[in-house]
Amino acid sequence: MTKNSFFIDDQGVKYSPYKTNLIEAAWYIKEYDIPEGVTTVGRQAFLRNSQLKKITFPSTLREIHSSAFEGCGFEELDLPEGLLEIHPGAFYQTPIKTLKLPSTLRAIGEESFMGCLLTHVELPESLVGIGEAAFDKCLNLESITSKSPNFKSVDGVLYSGDMKTLICYPCAKKGEHYEIPEGVETIAFKAFSDVEALKSVTFPKSLKVISDYAFSACRALERVDWSDQIKSIGLRAFYPCEKLSEVKLYNGLEEIGPAAFYCCYSIKSISVPSTVKVVGDQAFTHCCRLSDLELGEGIEVIHESAFSRTSVGDLVYPKSAKIIPCVENIM
Repeated sequence: MTKNSFFIDDQGVKYSPYKTNLIEAAWYIKEYDIPEGVTTVGRQAFLRNSQLKKITFPSTLREIHSSAFEGCGFEELDLPEGLLEIHPGAFYQTPIKTLKLPSTLRAIGEESFMGCLLTHVELPESLVGIGEAAFDKCLNLESITSKSPNFKSVDGVLYSGDMKTLICYPCAKKGEHYEIPEGVETIAFKAFSDVEALKSVTFPKSLKVISDYAFSACRALERVDWSDQIKSIGLRAFYPCEKLSEVKLYNGLEEIGPAAFYCCYSIKSISVPSTVKVVGDQAFTHCCRLSDLELGEGIEVIHESAFSRTSVGDLVYPKSAKIIPCVENIM
């Protein structure tokens, strides 16, 4: 039947007039075979249909749009040959345990498989791009391997093809210590987020950037062997790493992001070098054991809340620093 120029099938699934785009599905569907001829599954088409336990795709499918299957109920996902792109959040928090990616796939969007139950992922040779946090909070994920020349897997850890960026350290990877290889310059957004077993990490001399949320919620992390070449530490990079006890910041560091070490309860002392341009809002807030603080002359900007709720006594700011008043709680 047709209604308002759309096609609606006998299960209440809405399509574009020529049935090339699946637009919206009824919330009560438990199994569904997407028919041949469909090229795209639209944005939020099956959003939060937790009753959907089985889905079959046609060989004509080329794109799966944002949040198309977010919060659905199926555990197995076999994507068809011919599929080119998975958009951001497409399978967000769907309890997928087994995943087969086609040899034609070129792009995986950010947070595409965030919160899934995957244990292993194999990336196809065709893959060109992976969005940020594509496998974030996959708490059962033990390894990622890659056939694509654009990405490299070393012992189950995913890197860019040139080995300059560490993209994803799987949450459930075994081992208490990890040494990041020399040549890596950037630890990507949420690269180590929610990793369970890791107690210590060694940074290479080449490391320059620790991105936002890079080690967020690494609750077992106790020790980091720091690099003296780091230029920036991003937003909530180590929030909350409650057991992290020692932080060494070297000359050359330029930025400590907002809430970078928020709730790192075990840190007792910090020396912020004179090369730092900005100490961000709430950078060390709730570091309740922090009592020994040294701020280098030359620091340009310090947010007033940066050392709030610590054990630091009378805080003496360097004369070089502009103090930014606390406006609101970013947490």
